[in-house]
Amino acid sequence: MSLPQKSIRTIAATALVILIGTLAVEQAAAEDPPFAPIRAPFTCATEWSGGTRAGHGLNNWNLDINSTERSFAEPQYDLGAPLLAQADGTIVWIGSHISAGTYVEIDYGEITVRYIHLVNESVPEGLVTGSTLVEGQLFGLLGDTGNATHAHLHLEYFDSKDYDDARAYLLPSSNQIQIAMDGELIDPGETFVSTNCDGNPPPTTTTATTNPTTTNTTTTTKRLRCARRVVGVGNLNSGIAVVLTQNAGRIVPFRFGRGDVY
Repeated sequence: MSLPQKSIRTIAATALVILIGTLAVEQAAAEDPPFAPIRAPFTCATEWSGGTRAGHGLNNWNLDINSTERSFAEPQYDLGAPLLAQADGTIVWIGSHISAGTYVEIDYGEITVRYIHLVNESVPEGLVTGSTLVEGQLFGLLGDTGNATHAHLHLEYFDSKDYDDARAYLLPSSNQIQIAMDGELIDPGETFVSTNCDGNPPPTTTTATTNPTTTNTTTTTKRLRCARRVVGVGNLNSGIAVVLTQNAGRIVPFRFGRGDVY
């Protein structure tokens, strides 16, 4: 017994709608980060971009990140930039590795993040495995330790529920997830601005220009570059104090011996 043509068309149309809906859900799932959003680990309103390469972690999801202020003529430009907690979290490991150099792993609840190539002994005194952090808290300085050819932050994200803390030389790349900031996936080469600003939006300045031939006014908003100011102070395990200042968007570390006056 054959179905009427009208029934066949109805069944086919229904199947097509179901297929389109399924594809749309799968596409949305592929585009939207599956976890709660966290900030960038950098000073408020600074601009950064990351790159990767074949075999650079699971699905090439690891990113090597530098500020957009850096040029090839200044490969160490970002050396000493402060690294800030991306949300409230817990340090689950502080270690050293022949390739990774000094690295820190922080559990933010759903996401555990690994920060690689930090400056040796740049974790502030008192922070140890098990220490809790608040969003924006300084936990280290961007460096070039391990097998890094220049100062940069190597960043890796993991699903916390499947993550096993690294030990010694063990740096597993299983259960990695794609890197996201503020709920937006970060693709290699994409530029992003840190919103790690004590709960406030990044500072901006607004200028208005008027076309003399019309009555229309165009308003342009651009990111504000801060004047030189102190953005962090830390006492390092080595007994060295660090004052971090920002000038024209650049983070500059100044190191002083214990007891020095500044």
